Amino acid sequence: MLKKLKAEEEAEKNAEVQKMILEGDELFRLGEYENANYNFREVLKIERDNKAAIDYLKLCEEALKLQKESVISEDSPYYSIVKNLELKGIESYKKKEYTIARRYFEEIKDLFPLNDDANHYILMIMARTEPKKVRNILDSHFEKGRKYYNSKNYTMAFYEFNRIKRVDPNYPDINKYVSLASKPPSTGSGRIRAHFNKGLLYFSQKKYEEAVKEWNKAIDLDRSPLSNPYLAKAMANKSKAEYRLRGKSTLTDTQVSKLSRTKIKKINKHYYMGVAYYTGGEYQKALQEFTEVLKLDPNHLQALKNIEKVKKRLK
Repeated sequence: MLKKLKAEEEAEKNAEVQKMILEGDELFRLGEYENANYNFREVLKIERDNKAAIDYLKLCEEALKLQKESVISEDSPYYSIVKNLELKGIESYKKKEYTIARRYFEEIKDLFPLNDDANHYILMIMARTEPKKVRNILDSHFEKGRKYYNSKNYTMAFYEFNRIKRVDPNYPDINKYVSLASKPPSTGSGRIRAHFNKGLLYFSQKKYEEAVKEWNKAIDLDRSPLSNPYLAKAMANKSKAEYRLRGKSTLTDTQVSKLSRTKIKKINKHYYMGVAYYTGGEYQKALQEFTEVLKLDPNHLQALKNIEKVKKRLK
């Protein structure tokens, strides 16, 4: 019985990991990097060496760094300082006092090296005062963007290409590259889908080794999960098949799909026990039961409300 219980728990854990990776992928695509970052960190708490989560986490952290430094939000303690410097810089720029304007923007850059407006205006000033030098700088940004693009780091590639476009909209091929980086192409998308589907077929036949091979072929064609939705699915399903190969579970797919229902039963059991203890005046026991509900479902609204009620009673 203990063996069976352990196998069920492992299978439930694995199913949860796959779900969280696919949810994280969707959040990343929507630009919700903070939430995606949280999802992948939670995956690593369960499975420390999960390759898909590690890869995604790197992309999330880069995107978040850009998001935080390129634009200063109003709730930042630096907002008023940066805004004040920016307004003075723009005012001097409009008056063609380029040396003074640049000094203000350099001060912002000292605080936030990736600040979008500061970098933009410094390049705009240079375009008027040192046109040859600025062309060399734009060329270096273009090369940097190309390197990011070729290594499938599309977030950073877009950032570099967009910087060039804002300074010089007529820079050769810049519109094409901005468009490519904002909507990444998928290398061999037809083949990726074919390998993914073949892997699914093998998986349904319980030929897990063959399934892993097919999904590896899909991943090797294009290692960026951003460019093709089937890559994210291949990454998630691959770890599922590897889990089966390790022989940790003898459950069928039908049994695995029932695990979510098992989880709901556990949640309801703890919740109604909590209600019973609460109505019977056993508040400490009620608190324990509602806490167990939150361990299984951290967003269980009624359990959260009841915990507040219990705490008031305990006081």
